[in-house]
Amino acid sequence: FFMVVIFGQLKSLALQPIIWFVIVRRCGRLDPTCLVQVYNEEFLQEAVTWGEQMSLMEQTRRRVRVFLLQRTVHVTIIGLVCFYSVFILINIGSDEYISQLTAD
Repeated sequence: FFMVVIFGQLKSLALQPIIWFVIVRRCGRLDPTCLVQVYNEEFLQEAVTWGEQMSLMEQTRRRVRVFLLQRTVHVTIIGLVCFYSVFILINIGSDEYISQLTAD
């Protein structure tokens, strides 16, 4: 029982700085000097508009869109889909042959 409690506390201790950085500091976009001691969503929204920055979700969407529109990523995704489809076609084509071999 005590090991579970200790493990839970250690996990909490390790995850709290990550949660603080991602949620409260908005992945480091907000300066820690403008933050208050108590979490206040309205204050954080005003702090974001003071800097006239996009929201964290909008920035994440924009970065993912830019990443996915890169030619190398696009070609890699198409290549992986083609590579996987070859295996599926081989499996479909050889299924009958393998079932005949195992039946004999």
